[in-house]
Amino acid sequence: MEKGIEKMKLLDKITKYFFASQSYEEKNVDWKETALFFSEENIQLRKELKYWKQAYSDQKKINEINEEKEK
Repeated sequence: MEKGIEKMKLLDKITKYFFASQSYEEKNVDWKETALFFSEENIQLRKELKYWKQAYSDQKKINEINEEKEK
């Protein structure tokens, strides 16, 4: 928990340094958009991972069945 807080403080300092001329509301909107983008990307990656795990599992079962047929 403390590491997360430290990272947020560092991120806040960096943001203030680079975006000193922008208002707080503008930065807040940018962070919300960025968070939404990464959240959507994360959801998509999880769906892809689920798909590939299932494909791997299916192929593994097919290989086991084929091995049994060969015996």
